[in-house]
Amino acid sequence: MATTYADITQQIGDQWVDALSRTADAAAELADGTQKAHADFVKDQPTQFDLSEQVTKFNETLTAGLPDPSEVVEANYQLVQRLATAHRDLAIRLIELSSPKDVSSPKDVSSRKDVSSRKDG
Repeated sequence: MATTYADITQQIGDQWVDALSRTADAAAELADGTQKAHADFVKDQPTQFDLSEQVTKFNETLTAGLPDPSEVVEANYQLVQRLATAHRDLAIRLIELSSPKDVSSPKDVSSRKDVSSRKDG
């Protein structure tokens, strides 16, 4: 059975999607482990070094003007969709333009505006 380009593209896409899914799972595990380690670390620190309120205020100050991370992901995803659509449309248009035209029979030159509008003489 012959494998088509579409089949190969689908298989590659499946592998990419699977890799992204595994990456998301690994990131979630890492974040969970990091949060647990941080909680254990903070729990073991003397109270005079508890800077959580100051750190929270500092983070709020830094992030006040930044967009929400999910907003960044959504905006970039929409941009990628628009670019992919434009790329597809361009590729299809270029294919149409580069397709051989039927040039076996010459067109009637007398029907052209530039020829019929000229006056002899």
